[in-house]
Amino acid sequence: NVPMLLLEDDDDDAPVVVQLYPMVLRNEHSGGKGSRKFKSRKRRRLESNSAEDDTATSTTAPDNNRVLEPFPTIYWLTHPKLHRLISQLELEGLGVQLEKKLECDTDAKTRVIQANVGYGQERWDLLTETDAALIRERQWNAAFTRRGVAGNGNPLAVKCLHAHVAHYLSDGKGSTDNVIGEWVMEEIYKRQETK
Repeated sequence: NVPMLLLEDDDDDAPVVVQLYPMVLRNEHSGGKGSRKFKSRKRRRLESNSAEDDTATSTTAPDNNRVLEPFPTIYWLTHPKLHRLISQLELEGLGVQLEKKLECDTDAKTRVIQANVGYGQERWDLLTETDAALIRERQWNAAFTRRGVAGNGNPLAVKCLHAHVAHYLSDGKGSTDNVIGEWVMEEIYKRQETK
């Protein structure tokens, strides 16, 4: 749904948005100076407790040197020109401007909250049964139920314009309610049309 004026001649077929799985394998982390304490407490190697566990069907089953944990972003903006344009808008402080605009617009607040709820639900719905069970066992449910676009816990705070646009351009749950992504695209259209 990106207008042709945004596309380069050689990237008409380039994907604009990709969807990723909401879990990630990371290297085991023991914490320590300069590390993120939350991660050091929550991460631990996933070791099998029985022979049955060795046949897990998770698409992200860890190996011995890695740990599995929730990943907040399921929609990634992959279109090079659109990515550059949004990066420029972030440098110009558009995120802060949109946050202020959101404060004054009750309808927009409602929509962005709905977009974030939909995003979290969609992340949960993507999980395999094995990974959903792991999330419940580790009590990481809030990483899905209380986190929206780009893992943001406060839907009225604009965290990442790229993530909002990726969600807005996707066919995901709540994407049409993502007023932040909509506003960013409106700004991009406006600038492109004046060139």
